[in-house]
Amino acid sequence: MATIETFRGAAHPWLCDVMGHLNTRNYVAMFDDASMHLISALGYDFADARAGKFGWADVHAEIDLLAEVGTGELVKVVSCIPKLGNSSLTSQHEMKNVTGERVFARYTLKTVFFDLQARKSHTIPEIYRSAAAELAPAN
Repeated sequence: MATIETFRGAAHPWLCDVMGHLNTRNYVAMFDDASMHLISALGYDFADARAGKFGWADVHAEIDLLAEVGTGELVKVVSCIPKLGNSSLTSQHEMKNVTGERVFARYTLKTVFFDLQARKSHTIPEIYRSAAAELAPAN
């Protein structure tokens, strides 16, 4: 399955808890940034959302925290799209150390393409669908 890098960051002291590791809320923030970069990589222009046209709505998220991210650790997130539906996609994100040798966490996110005026799901346009297929498993 093809992956792309969608985030790089650091576990700054102010992102860590009293035990010296990345706080859960900050894992989620980093994964949220990664998911926005993934959607952007499909060709989506966030100006559509700001204009009230079409956007993406997260409807289900799961996180597996596998190893502690200590203060000062440099991390990256790589992402792929293991499932592509009619109006939704499922993305998977892995947070790793920058060399990619250690996986700290996995985040799985179901996201729906959303008509912001009708307030309901909408078929994913072909331009985004074909780009998403590039990051999906081969058939």
